[in-house]
Amino acid sequence: MAVPRKKATFAVSGPQTAIIRWRTSVPGRMAHRLWVHPDEDQVLVSDGWGVAFAALRLRVLRLDDGREVASTRLGNAVRALTRSLDGSWLAASDTKLFRLDGATLAPIEKWTSRIPRYADRLVAGGQFAHACNHSEPSLHAVNLATGAVKRRRLGSHMQIHPWNSENLVAACGDGRIWVGSFGLEAMPRQIASTPAFCDSALDGRGRLWLSLGMYEEKSGDIIGPATPTSCLACMDLLNSSVLDEVDLGLPFWQITASQTGKTISVIATSRIVVEGRTIWRRTDVASFQASDFQCISWVRVPDAFEVLLISPDKRIALAARPSDQSQSDPAAAELICFNF
Repeated sequence: MAVPRKKATFAVSGPQTAIIRWRTSVPGRMAHRLWVHPDEDQVLVSDGWGVAFAALRLRVLRLDDGREVASTRLGNAVRALTRSLDGSWLAASDTKLFRLDGATLAPIEKWTSRIPRYADRLVAGGQFAHACNHSEPSLHAVNLATGAVKRRRLGSHMQIHPWNSENLVAACGDGRIWVGSFGLEAMPRQIASTPAFCDSALDGRGRLWLSLGMYEEKSGDIIGPATPTSCLACMDLLNSSVLDEVDLGLPFWQITASQTGKTISVIATSRIVVEGRTIWRRTDVASFQASDFQCISWVRVPDAFEVLLISPDKRIALAARPSDQSQSDPAAAELICFNF
């Protein structure tokens, strides 16, 4: 049941210029993947396009100055990463799953049998790693002790979130919301059906946040990103029949919720036209109070940068742009970290 849509208010008059904490160069021109360390002031960066497969690395950078403190080479780009209960990292590449040392990133274990191809989401739970690829409808549970894999077909454009000590949430872009136990011994239970959405986030209060709108659009034979939405929705997983909707007044795709559930942040977009074609660039970060949806922070990155990652709990965001191709090594990008 959807309740009447609310509207956000703004305590700021418009986007402010981002205050940059540091900038550095990272290998690869674009398509970098980033993860903020949940316990340390660090960010992990997987090298982007334009780097030879054998040279691709996963790197750990300090959040205070951008200095690299560790790296590892796994033979391909890391596409998904999650923290295990023992403090190690679980990392998925093209068809492999690795356990990495929590500090040095040194490989400890490797699984290669029946690992889902190109997994871009990982959740650790119990003795299992749960993995999915957004373009495939199946969720996989890899038993880290035996290597056995269970698979459940739930829906495409899937995103997964750890909920509590026993369960995870699978949010499929067509609007189907599932709850399943770690290991997927039984088929997950569908708890709700919502309008289509393109991103989801789960806060520490058990509320699932959705950016309502299609994940992709098809025009002839071309499939591309859908037009950004301005509508946010919220569902309490313990009362999943009620869906609260809010018009944030800004176009966006990606959302992130703080662990406390007090703030919601979005990567807002700006529209540009190139050779008659509309392109949406991820240029802004806006934060809203979850209690009344008042915008309390709105910043914009410098020209040519696109926002890649936001962390409401650490109040930082990261953005990148391809380096000048006239440089001796054009397969690189400039990465910046800024406050919001």
